[in-house]
Amino acid sequence: MIEYSGAASVIPIGCRADVERAAANDNGSDGRRKIYIVDGDLDLLARGRHEKVPNLHRLSVYAVENLVLSSESVSSYADIVCPHLTSAEASSRVGVDDVLKNVRTYGAGYFTILAVARRLKLRGNEFRIMHTDVCRSEKGRYVEIDPSKLRAFLRVAIKSIISSVGLRRYRLAKQFVRERIATKGLDAIHFVSAKHITLKILNDRVASVGGSALKQGVIVSTLANNTNVIADRALVLKLRALFR
Repeated sequence: MIEYSGAASVIPIGCRADVERAAANDNGSDGRRKIYIVDGDLDLLARGRHEKVPNLHRLSVYAVENLVLSSESVSSYADIVCPHLTSAEASSRVGVDDVLKNVRTYGAGYFTILAVARRLKLRGNEFRIMHTDVCRSEKGRYVEIDPSKLRAFLRVAIKSIISSVGLRRYRLAKQFVRERIATKGLDAIHFVSAKHITLKILNDRVASVGGSALKQGVIVSTLANNTNVIADRALVLKLRALFR
């Protein structure tokens, strides 16, 4: 939650359900302006409409880490954490463009199937989000989503879905998710979990070229300090209104 009463405060509340409950129960009687924020996560692709709750904002990206991902911010990050390289060398050797292209090319299919399972309310290890399940490693570092490992994951996941709900319901759910991606113009960089996939790959690539591997909170702060674009425009407008 972000609260403003002369000065801004960011107040962690808990899990998604806790935040939604707090927003629903907040009648504004204390006179403080607030925005309650929850991640989009797989519901961004899997769900249709949500009940509207005043002051509750659902991110239009997977999670807060996805808000600051762009070619420019990732290039700047690579430059900062690879001080032994020039800016151009850091971007090239880390493979900034390759990382984002790989996530767009293969991550989209990965999260489409995960969202199909979410829409059908299926749970199980075959639907878990784990970079080691789908990424290729080099000398113990996970450097990209591997097409072969992804295909193997998808075969198991799709077989499990069809076995659970049947082919027709699988096709309908898949159509829903794909149409939602298309109609909302969603970029895989924003709906593939940065925390679980993109930042893991980025950090391992930085380390593989002799750069500084950092904790994710530091990575996100660095990316945020080096981006001019926040992916969720509605959030930007709400924050501006909050701080007026």
